[in-house]
Amino acid sequence: MTKEFNNKIALVLTGAPRAVSHKEWQKRVPECHSSTDASEVHIFVCAMEYDSTDRYLLGEDPTLAGLDTEPYIDYTSSDKRTRASKIIDRILYKRNEHGHIAEAKMPLNKSKWEEYHRKHWAWADSLTFVYWSIGEVNKLVLEMTEHHNCPYRLPQWHNQHLLYVKAYHQNKEFFDSLTPRDLIVRTRYDIGMINNHNLNAFSRVLFYNDERGFGHSDGFQLSPRVLVNSLHCVRGKLIADDVWNAWDGPGAQIFGQEYINYMLQNWRHWTHPEGWTDKNRKIDLGRDGVDWYKPESSLPQFSFQHNYTIQHAYGRTTLGTELFSKQNLDVHPGSPTPITDQWRYVWYDWTEEMVQEIREQCS
Repeated sequence: MTKEFNNKIALVLTGAPRAVSHKEWQKRVPECHSSTDASEVHIFVCAMEYDSTDRYLLGEDPTLAGLDTEPYIDYTSSDKRTRASKIIDRILYKRNEHGHIAEAKMPLNKSKWEEYHRKHWAWADSLTFVYWSIGEVNKLVLEMTEHHNCPYRLPQWHNQHLLYVKAYHQNKEFFDSLTPRDLIVRTRYDIGMINNHNLNAFSRVLFYNDERGFGHSDGFQLSPRVLVNSLHCVRGKLIADDVWNAWDGPGAQIFGQEYINYMLQNWRHWTHPEGWTDKNRKIDLGRDGVDWYKPESSLPQFSFQHNYTIQHAYGRTTLGTELFSKQNLDVHPGSPTPITDQWRYVWYDWTEEMVQEIREQCS
């Protein structure tokens, strides 16, 4: 029997562990990917060593925050959101006299985390755990703060990219051995496969131009390559959905080596300018000379700067992927239930008493 693919594939899971404890995650991630056709499949499970704030935890959508599904913060009140932010900050962090985080107080339960993943990725050729500590995070934050002369703030949307960078440097020998025929998929934990797709869906699109002979007749190769989702050019900037992407070997290597330098190039690559996201401001970007930036610009703009071949998919579902919060669990006919879990209770030492304290003061 002829194999469709004979390459190495690495799956790098990043971001917050949203949806991971749900039984449907087991079916729609490790179980689906177990049917992948490749010579080798390697799994990298990346996580922060501690819990950190996000907009869902701060009241935007409690069903995605991983705690109580009923609202515990009055999100319509700026005063209550501010009060909740201070309480949550006290629960999660110990700060020094400069306001910098000296200690993360809500660690990931590593033994439980690793036991769970070893069980569900047992079919893979290798399973590697990658952790990013508060000390490593602080070192990067202080470097960016001093370099750009900007306020101290923890990375948030950057985490999904920076966890890959940590995986690359921790396992440099492996990643540097990958070739232009190999596939690396970086995806958030809360992305599940639909219709029984697997990792080969990414290979078919990333290497599609090879079948057309594109580039070869002109005397150049297409590597380094990157595959993104829903690519657009908006007012002179490339932008794409950032919940997943895929590289060939050289593409993954360059990103791992150079992404920190990319963030050092321009303060907008690191943090948002204050106020420019105000939806009531009608700014003419060209005439007003405003250089804008969004998180979804990071990967495509980096790739353009480093002369990648950029492939794109026309929406997540074209490759059989979707956020779990947009997938449904049909418990009763005609009554679809979104797939969400109370992941903060599962993987960290959050208690109902902590949430009740927030509810009593902020709801």
